[in-house]
Amino acid sequence: GAFAGRPVIPSRRTATSASAALRASIRSPAFSPSAFVRSSSAASPSSDLENLVADLTLADRLRDQVHVHLTKYQRVVSIGDVHGDLRALMRLLVASLCVDKNMDWIGGDSVLVQVGDILDRGDSELACLRVLCRISRQAEEAGGQVLVLLGNHEVLNGAGRFNYATSGGNKEFDAAMSPALNLSKGTDRWRLQYGTNEPGRWAACEPGSPLAPGLWSRMKVSVVVGRTAFVHAGLTAQHVREYGGIRTMNIKARQWFLERHGPDDASSSRRAGAALDAMPIFLRGGTASPSPIWMRDYSQPPDAEPSNPDARRMMREALVAISEEIGTAGATECVERMVMGHTVQKEINVALGGRAWR
Repeated sequence: GAFAGRPVIPSRRTATSASAALRASIRSPAFSPSAFVRSSSAASPSSDLENLVADLTLADRLRDQVHVHLTKYQRVVSIGDVHGDLRALMRLLVASLCVDKNMDWIGGDSVLVQVGDILDRGDSELACLRVLCRISRQAEEAGGQVLVLLGNHEVLNGAGRFNYATSGGNKEFDAAMSPALNLSKGTDRWRLQYGTNEPGRWAACEPGSPLAPGLWSRMKVSVVVGRTAFVHAGLTAQHVREYGGIRTMNIKARQWFLERHGPDDASSSRRAGAALDAMPIFLRGGTASPSPIWMRDYSQPPDAEPSNPDARRMMREALVAISEEIGTAGATECVERMVMGHTVQKEINVALGGRAWR
């Protein structure tokens, strides 16, 4: 889902209205992305590695900063998990008035935050990434920003775990990466080191890959925009204090993606093991993990107040810890809410007294 608007104190009615309006726009037959897809690089991967990397480069004005300060009435838009669904992504971007029907940025100085999980489950993952990268560069020129966060599925793919990838998604990666790497290396023997585990996808997603400097390493664990914290699954005060704060988590995640772990000619098993061994602890996890990209304490069960009896206290303490990190604790600009994706909801909703947006 997506929410567009000024950074105001949210209510359940506001969330429900936003959900209904966006749902109507997304389902409307008036907009179809097929013409754009046929005519753009989203459907026509380049066989040149340099051009492919350029297409898949995110603007990163934020770099190591954590907090985006807003001017009065500056608009903030957030989009949840995309999972390779190009049609839904493009319709959401149009409905939220960030782009026109040609996928050109019209959002001015708006700040768009995509909260992770672009990868897996769908057939158009690279196409979705191309759209977000394209508009991130256009937004930067217009005075806006497009910020893309890391989800657990980006990290899973970085570690060579493709359990949730579709055959169509694997074909998309192979069609983009294999010709480019064959041309760059003058051979297709690079595929051997990945075994039978989707060489094209793995070569694109692993730490140290050609796409890492401009794409994966520029995705953040969390950012704060105005008085709102954004993260894929959730943040706790323990995350902020034990892992060195949001800034340190962003830097360590970037470093993990930038460095190649193990020798270039490592076997597929050694390759996966080396990446996992080097992975920062806050990125690791599974379905019950307390990680910022895995936890569900604020969002389970869907569309209802969290079942964790400590969730309200955890959220309150997390917002205080985040405010302390960015220097706004006790001020009129202290962090008041957290926006997250990860756990499927029927519609955009709020919980914990308006502090948790899911």
